[in-house]
Amino acid sequence: MTRQPSERTFIFLIGAVQFVNILDFVMVLPLGPFFAGPLGIAPSRIGFIGASYTAAAAISGIACSFFLDRFDRRKALAVAVAGLVVATALGGLSAGFGSLISARVLAGLFGGPATSSPATARTARGRGSSGCSRVPSCSSARSPRSL
Repeated sequence: MTRQPSERTFIFLIGAVQFVNILDFVMVLPLGPFFAGPLGIAPSRIGFIGASYTAAAAISGIACSFFLDRFDRRKALAVAVAGLVVATALGGLSAGFGSLISARVLAGLFGGPATSSPATARTARGRGSSGCSRVPSCSSARSPRSL
């Protein structure tokens, strides 16, 4: 017999996913001047890096809202998190502005559904969503900007 994880465990995991996702998003802009020089990116173009993630996350979040409920929430979240990890790694391996923008767009495409798919039971979605809604402010407070 397999033991099912508790609801608190799910809420903690969803919160952890959102924390990492938002921290990844928030870290790029403050660190932009540090990686802009070695990658040959003009300082005026750093804003596009953050905006590309935001736009892709918004588009994918809205697009996925039409069909994401057809899939198992845990599997959908696992795919979104795996894609986010791969895209973030590709961002770390970027060699220039084009590859960095591409990696950030890919991260946004997976990041949108990752933050919008709570894996809690239908009867506890309000509690799970409210528990996870605290994560963005915690992520922002823990970002490099606050150091």
